Amino acid sequence: MIFKSISSVAHLHLSRLLPRCPIQVRPIRAVGSDGSEDLAAALCPKYVVSVEYEVKALAIEHARAHTVPKPWGIVDLRPWSNARPDGSAIGEIRYERPGSEAADTSLLLKLLFTSQPLSIQVHPDDAYAQSIGLQNGKTEAWYVLSATPEAKVALGLKRRLTPQQLRQAGEDGSITNLVVWQAVSQGDSIFVPAGTIHAIGAGLVIAEIQQRSDATFRLFDHGRQRELHIENAIAVADAGPAGFRVIPTRLTDTRTLLISNAHFVFERIDLAPNSEWCLEAKQETWLLIVDGSARTVSSDVAKGDAVFAQSDRVNIHVGAIGMVGLVAYTGGLVSDLLQHSGLPAEMAARRLQEVHGPTSFTGATAPQRTDAWRLFNESVPARCIHWQSPSASLRNRYLYP
Repeated sequence: MIFKSISSVAHLHLSRLLPRCPIQVRPIRAVGSDGSEDLAAALCPKYVVSVEYEVKALAIEHARAHTVPKPWGIVDLRPWSNARPDGSAIGEIRYERPGSEAADTSLLLKLLFTSQPLSIQVHPDDAYAQSIGLQNGKTEAWYVLSATPEAKVALGLKRRLTPQQLRQAGEDGSITNLVVWQAVSQGDSIFVPAGTIHAIGAGLVIAEIQQRSDATFRLFDHGRQRELHIENAIAVADAGPAGFRVIPTRLTDTRTLLISNAHFVFERIDLAPNSEWCLEAKQETWLLIVDGSARTVSSDVAKGDAVFAQSDRVNIHVGAIGMVGLVAYTGGLVSDLLQHSGLPAEMAARRLQEVHGPTSFTGATAPQRTDAWRLFNESVPARCIHWQSPSASLRNRYLYP
């Protein structure tokens, strides 16, 4: 969001224009009386004509886990969840932002639990989804958390089919012998682009990251009497062989790149016991704890917990047995995603400050950089805007980067 002001103090009133959530405000363009667009020079009060501000909503939240019944699910979700589903089979845990007023995210994080094979299905790409009135398509990626010895998944077909052949295979069930089944084990990563015919077998627990969409077209459902969508599936499917596993790339001692595409980046992080880290959530970011435990700004987290963050830094204090996590985020690969707590002084000065106080919008002092910034700061007494809910701690961010 870009906010343009002709007054150097107008940002004090941003709270009236924005939702009640933590925000980050920083000037990104200023125009001086001489037409100059040099930001530092133009911010001297007597020369300012207008200033444009970039406004970002800050968030660090313990995600809410929502169980979803499925005919192919399981009853006992331990150790991933202590939820008691009253005897009904749970196939998914969906992680959502807490609170009814939270903005929708572009990604959806899930855990999948299978006691039976899922339907053979396909998802549309963005173009097709939008042509039928949906916001976007569905590209996804899987990380196998546990697998029985016979567990397998299907991706693509053994040979290319015509639309008529694919229709017939879906109607008579012969597609079960045409998909390519492959054994999987714990730690495998699988990329499922939109348009790929796929299925998940029994005996698996899978972490799935996907575009936020429920657009699924079933070709075959093992006699469960649920609706099929064969014509839609034919319209979007790449009815031929598909690539299978991806090869992870070790980025650092703590980071492993699993999958990267236009919609999201998916990584695994391995953090040593009792270490301290800072996770840089520049864009929408999800962290799923798959082993060990840690303490973050928002709460203590352990296996099966998830954290949502955006335009903020997540301080991670790792527990006594270490922590393994899956991180998914938008916006392309972030080189400085994970930093050890031994940060350079300048970066340390900008780390998250934790204070407790009443619910309010308020200002806080900040370190100064140049004479131009000093003059600007003196003319704008409140240089940090934040909001605190009754149950959360204040999170401060300086105006400038």
